[in-house]
Amino acid sequence: MTFKSFAYLIPFFLIPFVVFVLIPRLSPLFRKLQRYFSK
Repeated sequence: MTFKSFAYLIPFFLIPFVVFVLIPRLSPLFRKLQRYFSK
């Protein structure tokens, strides 16, 4: 496997990582923002 073909695969591994790791961490932030704007 060459580095170029591996570089093309990186986004496919990165997108699920972002979805499953970052979004659950960001969702409490969105809730805090919604409370802040609702007041």
